[in-house]
Amino acid sequence: MPSAPEVPVLLGRLRVRQKLVLLVVPLLLLAVAGAVPLVLSRVQAAERSSDSAKLVQRAVRITELVQELQQERLASLGYLSNDVARDEVVARSTRVLELARQIDANYGSADDKLALALRQVTLRSALDGLRPQILEQRTAGFGVYTGFTGAIDGLVDQLRLTDDADLRTNAGRQQVALDAIIRHDEATAAEGAALFIEPRREITMRVVGLVGGGL
Repeated sequence: MPSAPEVPVLLGRLRVRQKLVLLVVPLLLLAVAGAVPLVLSRVQAAERSSDSAKLVQRAVRITELVQELQQERLASLGYLSNDVARDEVVARSTRVLELARQIDANYGSADDKLALALRQVTLRSALDGLRPQILEQRTAGFGVYTGFTGAIDGLVDQLRLTDDADLRTNAGRQQVALDAIIRHDEATAAEGAALFIEPRREITMRVVGLVGGGL
């Protein structure tokens, strides 16, 4: 909790940040979109060079879903602030659900923890129950942010690239590096999405806290 003398300083900083956010947000949208091919290209490069091909291929599929969820999170928050069209949100949601079901069919039956993480994306009692509220604009940005971010974090935790990585080998080092890249990408994407959680994209202490946590 800031002390009384610190409050005016914090408020002054918030006003400056509110002015800057109008310039920053379009760049963040481009940065998040541009990160998708970059991360996936690194994933695919690691897949080709790793001896643990099955593990890395599994990570490739999970990472594709994580990237799609990041895009859906940003589109959903943008829709709530009237910056994104409804059709864009629907298209993003459809792609996410399709990909999640494909991954579940390929890996879920032999992996209970991954299947549970996937259900947080597809079940009505979890993220899929939030989607109709977004389309009807009956939910707040913070709830959307936490719902999507929780689902994404659950999937990232199922990558398992570092569980048995042998750092004495190139393959093991690449697996650890790949895990770090994916986590860094989500931290960056989450920071950008946090700027959309408040009405009119106001930079409140809650937004500053989320962005600071990502840093």
